[in-house]
Amino acid sequence: MTHATALFPAPKLYPPLTDIAISFSAESPLQRKCQIHFVVGVNGSGKTHLLQAVTETFLALDRRKRPHFPVTLIYEIGQENTHQTFLFDNPGDGEEIGWWKSQLRLPATYRESDWRVLVEHVRTRTEEWEPLIRDGANWPGERAGLPRTVLVYTTGAQEPWEALFRREPPAIDVDLSSQSLAYDTAIERPAGWTRTQEIAYQAQQATEESQKAVQALRKLEEEASGQQHDQGVCLLITPTLLKFALLAVTLPLAMQEFRTYETDQDIAAFITRLQQEPDNQSGLRRLLAQIGWVWPVSVSFAIDFRPQDWREDQKKNLRPLIRR
Repeated sequence: MTHATALFPAPKLYPPLTDIAISFSAESPLQRKCQIHFVVGVNGSGKTHLLQAVTETFLALDRRKRPHFPVTLIYEIGQENTHQTFLFDNPGDGEEIGWWKSQLRLPATYRESDWRVLVEHVRTRTEEWEPLIRDGANWPGERAGLPRTVLVYTTGAQEPWEALFRREPPAIDVDLSSQSLAYDTAIERPAGWTRTQEIAYQAQQATEESQKAVQALRKLEEEASGQQHDQGVCLLITPTLLKFALLAVTLPLAMQEFRTYETDQDIAAFITRLQQEPDNQSGLRRLLAQIGWVWPVSVSFAIDFRPQDWREDQKKNLRPLIRR
C-alpha cells in the first residue's frame, strides 16, 4: 500500500480523534519506493487509537460491514500496471456508505481540503470511479478492494487489539440487569478484567451458582475459540505467533546449514565468516548475520497440564493422539 489518507469526522470510540485528517504520503525525502511511516506524539495524544481506527476500518471492509464510526479512507494498492486507488466513505448518521476504485494516481501534494473535494466529486458517480458497493448494500466479493495483508503487532497492551479482531457476537441474550436501579455496583470487576480471570475467580467460590457461572463462561470461551481471528486480509501478530514465525524460518535454515557444514571445524569457520563479513551473505542468512544471530540454541515449551480445565474443543483435538 503506497498511500493512505484517513478522515475521522467524529470517531467517539477513539478519543481524542475528532474531526482530523491523516495522510501517509508516498513521497519520500530519500526517493525510496518503500518507506516506514512513524506516528509520533506524547502519551495520550491518540497514536494507538489512530492505528486501531485504521485497523478496524480494514477489518470492517474485510467482513463487509459498516465501521462503527464515521470515517473516510483513501488508499492505493499495487505498483505500475497493477496500481489502483480506492476510496471508502462512511459518513455516519445513517447516510449511505460508499466504496469506489479507480486507475487514477492521486498527487502526493493533496491537502485535507483536496481530499474532501475528491469525496464529494466521487459521490457524483463519475466515470473515473467504479463503485464497489452498489445501492448501498451489495458488497463486492471476498478480498476485492483490499490489500493483500494488514499486519498488526504491538509491544503494548494486547487485549485492546485482540478485542478488535474478535468477530462481533450476536445481541441475543444480552444481560441488561446492569441498567436496573436495583443493580449492585459492588459486583463490578476492575478495568481490564478478562474472561480467564473471571473463570478462575468463580471457580474459587465453590458455590452452586459460581459453578454454573464457570460452565457458562467456558461455553462462551469454546464458542469464541471456534471463531478464528481474521487470518485472511487482517492478521494480528501476537508475541506467541511472532516466536513461532521466527522458528518457522530459522529452523529450516539451521538444518540446511548443518547438513552443509558437518564437522566442528567447518562450523567454526562458517561462524567466523559470518562475524567478519555479515554483509556478504544473502537472503535470510544475511539478515540474521547482521544482527549477530547464527542458529537457535534451544527451544523450550512450558505446558500447564490441567486436563480438568480443558475446553471441550481442546479435548476433542487430543483424543485422536491419545488413541494412538
